[in-house]
Amino acid sequence: MNIYYELLKYGKVLEKIYLKDYTTIKVGGMARYLFYPTNIKNLQKALKYLKKIKYPSFILGMGSNILATDDFHDLVIIKLDHLSSEFIINNELLKISSNYKLSNATKKLNHLGYGNFLGFSLIPASIGGAIKMNASCYGNTISDTLVKIITINKNGKIKIYHKEDLHFKYRKLLLEEIILYSFFKLYSQSDLNTLEESISIKKKSTQVYDYPNFGSVFKNGEIKSYQLIKDTNMQGVKIGGAMFSLKHANFIVNLGEAKAKDIFTLIKMVQKKVYYQYKVNLNLEVIIL
Repeated sequence: MNIYYELLKYGKVLEKIYLKDYTTIKVGGMARYLFYPTNIKNLQKALKYLKKIKYPSFILGMGSNILATDDFHDLVIIKLDHLSSEFIINNELLKISSNYKLSNATKKLNHLGYGNFLGFSLIPASIGGAIKMNASCYGNTISDTLVKIITINKNGKIKIYHKEDLHFKYRKLLLEEIILYSFFKLYSQSDLNTLEESISIKKKSTQVYDYPNFGSVFKNGEIKSYQLIKDTNMQGVKIGGAMFSLKHANFIVNLGEAKAKDIFTLIKMVQKKVYYQYKVNLNLEVIIL
């Protein structure tokens, strides 16, 4: 069984890549394969093949909100970058492909006068990843105006889900399938460029952009996670090359040579402290691979 040559029939394949090169935190061990399908039919064939041989796979967007362990990952990382990228507006309905960058979509919609993705221009995510994480910013959530999605499962079956069939939670969509396309009902809003610029300035002043990170580490509860981290004196604490940011306590930054084990140590330390002092469980927002 030669997985490399079989996948090569359906797209571009790289062997033994480091996940730190494909995540925004710049952390992660080696993965056996990285696969870029050339079109949806070839993605279907590849998924059916992997299902048949019972070989694991993981869909990866832009690599934000992902913490990959330092271990060897014996699986296929699938990226949709080489599929056609679509952004089509028809009768106030936007059809957009999963691999489209959220920041680019935001800028384009703002220019056209649509307020759907207001505040999302600085989020380093693909549309598919943003929907999977139910991304939000200052009260604007990506699922608010979602109409439906088209997905593909690991059997290669394509399916349409309307929003009412989907289960969105805080920072999460309960769906294992790969999103191919999304459809949004557009709405007009005035002064979008001014509003976007204002939100961007505020985010740049409060969030972390000077060091590699994966965004917020923990979900918020009744008390904001950053406040709990500050109150337990964990802000600025450093393990190896990882540190709770001095700018925003709910961010862990890679100071240069951080390992996943450093980040896990920080996570466990603060979870233990917060629970001991406040009886609050800090739940991870970041996805562990």
